[in-house]
Amino acid sequence: MTTTTIKTSKWKYGFKRWIIIGLLVLAGVLAFVGPRWFGPFKPIIPTVTLASEEIWPGAHIIPAFAIGGFSFPGVPFSNTILAILLADLALILIAIFIVRPYVRGSNPVPSKPYAALEMLMDYFWNLVKESVGAKWAWRVFPIVMTIFLIILSANWTKMLPGYETIGWLKPVEGEAHVKSYPAVPIAGGLYALNAADAGHAAGGSPTYELVPFLRGAATDINFPASLAVFTVAGIFVFGVWALKGKFFEKYFPFQRLISVPVFGAIDLLVGVLEFMLEFVKVISLTLRLFGNIFAGGLILLIIGSLTVVLIPAGLAVFELFVGTIQAYVFALLALIFIQMAMAAHGGEKDAGH
Repeated sequence: MTTTTIKTSKWKYGFKRWIIIGLLVLAGVLAFVGPRWFGPFKPIIPTVTLASEEIWPGAHIIPAFAIGGFSFPGVPFSNTILAILLADLALILIAIFIVRPYVRGSNPVPSKPYAALEMLMDYFWNLVKESVGAKWAWRVFPIVMTIFLIILSANWTKMLPGYETIGWLKPVEGEAHVKSYPAVPIAGGLYALNAADAGHAAGGSPTYELVPFLRGAATDINFPASLAVFTVAGIFVFGVWALKGKFFEKYFPFQRLISVPVFGAIDLLVGVLEFMLEFVKVISLTLRLFGNIFAGGLILLIIGSLTVVLIPAGLAVFELFVGTIQAYVFALLALIFIQMAMAAHGGEKDAGH
């Protein structure tokens, strides 16, 4: 009788454990000891601004011009526009390197990322199908899925290293304040802000603020506002598509005004208010997404400037979860609003449900 000895790699997880411990020790040394001999290691107080900034002074997508008495200020190339382009690029790369190899390839076994993506698609497909019916699912599903993916990609990519930490230095004119710092040369044209001398510099040298190249797209109100306008437009498009002229009868019941004047007048007043509330949804959708993402990014910046190592990392993981929830809530609300628009007066669904 022979016995077979199975060797196990006991060092595998132990080796990874020591790598993690080593990185934590290195981060602690850089965070607590580093600032004593190199000022840029010290966290800086972030400059909080609602408006997006240009990725470079004078950078414009459409330059300013004047024709006769009409002048156009131009469209600046902002750091949030660059961020949304990066989010779009992430989705394109996923389609090329994860989806395309399985769809066009001969391997019948999908990769784990593709399987996870397919589960996500199946969930939303079933959700849309149960809401609007099989007839309209193919038309509504691309809208809802696109909204979710673009918001999710924008919220996740903003957690990449370099967001709001790498950019160009803007000189602070006039009196320096606590959020401006002197610049320390690193190598060539690369500089870092010296947080040890906040608000002043030796010898009257200028102080600077950091204008990041990349900033979370949803922290610019234009991004959630554009998605909200797109969603509300979808309400009217799918409502008219499904109900034809009956869609506007839900808001303007003129026939009831003739048949039953008193109750018809009440219904007309309520309908006009409901019609106006459809446009209020633009504000509610915009502020919901903008407020949550901007507040989350602000908390990360503040906590990151006050603490180091473990706490900011934990908040970053939590911010990924919040970004996912916000993308799901926005897409779900878009689906609910479209489904309500396609329902006939009194809650009856379209015949194609």
